Amino acid sequence: MRKPALESKKSANNYAAILTAIHELGVSHSGEAIGRDASFITRLKSNEKKISLDEFITLLTVWNLELTDGDADKVKVDRVLFKALTELSHKQINNAQEPHDERTTISSSVYQALLVFARIGISNLGKTQ
Repeated sequence: MRKPALESKKSANNYAAILTAIHELGVSHSGEAIGRDASFITRLKSNEKKISLDEFITLLTVWNLELTDGDADKVKVDRVLFKALTELSHKQINNAQEPHDERTTISSSVYQALLVFARIGISNLGKTQ
C-alpha cells in the first residue's frame, strides 16, 4: 500500500479533512454518491482503487468540502464591510489609552455597515466564496 504524498502541512490537512468526511458520512453513503459500494471507498482510502475527476468532485460535494485557491485564514468581505471593520478597529486602537471610556463614536454609514455585518453572522466569516 502506497502512502499519500503529505509533503506539506496543507496536504496533510486536506488528507485528514477527506478522511474525516468519509468517516462522518460513512463509506456506504460515500460510495452510493458515485454509484459504488462501501468496499470501493474502503479500497480507495488504502490507494487500491482510483476515481475519476468527476467522481472526486461529486464526493467533495457530498462531503460538504470545497476547493479554494486561498489560504485558510483569508476571508472575502464586501468593500463596505471592510471599511466598517477598519474604522471600528482604528477607533478601538485610538481609544485603548482611555479604558474608562466604553463608547466610541462612528459615522452613521459605518454603523449601518456594521449592522449588515452582524446580520451576516460571525460564523460565515470562515467560509470563502
